[in-house]
Amino acid sequence: MPETATPPATKALLVTRPEYDALLAQLDRRRAERDADPAADVADQIVQLETAAHRAVVAYPDDAGYLLVAVGTVVDVDDGRRRCRYRLAFDVDVPGEEGTTVVSAFSPVGLALVGRASGDVVDIALPDGRVRSLRVVRIGTVAPR
Repeated sequence: MPETATPPATKALLVTRPEYDALLAQLDRRRAERDADPAADVADQIVQLETAAHRAVVAYPDDAGYLLVAVGTVVDVDDGRRRCRYRLAFDVDVPGEEGTTVVSAFSPVGLALVGRASGDVVDIALPDGRVRSLRVVRIGTVAPR
């Protein structure tokens, strides 16, 4: 069954320490935007970021690296036809390394991958109704910002 884009608000959200710090900074920026301009259309973003901050569980790598996909990691996936590299992030405006696509942690792909281990396969429902299966090949780290 495909993963849904709206997980329960109680589900833990694995996050690397640098990405957690970036999440809190982004939340502060959105709140400051709202305070400076009450007409700013950031209320939904603030709620989404607050929910993520409350659900966040900071994941730390061991000697072998990250064992599970967390927001802030780089994930190599294979869909049976090609291999892709995604960096999961809260702020998709942060540039990715060459050959890496930055994917929102809140997107169907991001939500489906968080918490998965190498070798896991996830099915993602696409907007056109098709289902895309992705196998987690490798979980890596991101260079510090």
